[in-house]
Amino acid sequence: MNKKTVILLICIIALFSSCKVMRGIEAINNETVNTHRFKNSDKDIILVELAHFSQTKFYESLKDSIVGWKNNGYRIYYEQIQSSYKDMGMDSLVVDTYLKKWRKLNGGHMLTREDYENLQETFKGAVKQPEWVDLGITDTDLNADITVVDFINEAERRYGEIELSDCDKETPINEKYECPIGKQIKFEPVAIGYRNANIVNCIKKNNDPKIVVIYGREHIKKLYQLIEENFD
Repeated sequence: MNKKTVILLICIIALFSSCKVMRGIEAINNETVNTHRFKNSDKDIILVELAHFSQTKFYESLKDSIVGWKNNGYRIYYEQIQSSYKDMGMDSLVVDTYLKKWRKLNGGHMLTREDYENLQETFKGAVKQPEWVDLGITDTDLNADITVVDFINEAERRYGEIELSDCDKETPINEKYECPIGKQIKFEPVAIGYRNANIVNCIKKNNDPKIVVIYGREHIKKLYQLIEENFD
């Protein structure tokens, strides 16, 4: 594995799930869907480990599973941080500032199509996660994630304002990032803990008795514990 591939791998892991590198490699090479189940008298919840870059067979298996679960009355709660200003009903310039803070918070990691192609050269058969609609998700399912605005607001509440330099502001979000990163904060409490709490709140607010939660694998262990604490 060459140096560039290692760097890209660290980037994709840091961007999406804050995983450890070896666990990330395992997820990329996985071909089957791993699940964990919580069930009591009120809720039947299946937790599914998601990888954002993995084998084609993994996504084929995931799609088949999603269709099967939905046919058996489960509603899918899925992961996808919302970042479109149109979806959030916000001014595009405001959202652009939040995205630039997100980029800085992630150490400048905003992977390109070329980056994924480089990873595909190393991990044969691996592809970027298909769009949710291509995996069987419909309007009846629920995006149980936060927005990029929520993410940054929570990070700044915990750690203080994320200050953008002139370089940050002047570098378009879709162009190569070469600005000084500066001091980094603890990513996991927001990326994992805050979002897990949001999932549990979504489960509480909705009356769905049968739920499938599809989230990054680094969420699942702590999420299961949180669900036990709230629904046992």
